[in-house]
Amino acid sequence: MKKELKNKKLSKVEKICGFNKSAHFLYREWDRKISPELLKSILSKVNPKAPNKTIFIIGRRITVQFDKSNRDLFLIIHKNILVTYFFDELRNQLGKKVKENYILISQC
Repeated sequence: MKKELKNKKLSKVEKICGFNKSAHFLYREWDRKISPELLKSILSKVNPKAPNKTIFIIGRRITVQFDKSNRDLFLIIHKNILVTYFFDELRNQLGKKVKENYILISQC
């Protein structure tokens, strides 16, 4: 499967909710198995025409509906390109309960 991804010709840009997927994102999407329904749920609330780089942290209350791993999702977007994402346990590192579903960390 890894070779298939490397050999795949990207003649057509893959999109979701108006966002283009970078080659790195496509590989990570396959590798880390993010739910397309989770991506659509998040990206439907984000403006794809925003000119900045943005880092989102999506809380467990949202991710657990689509992925049973019970971890927070970190999503990095630049302009209308999905750069990368990963799952981590932010609340354990903060040592407190966070009530928000979405946290906007950085917008530069």
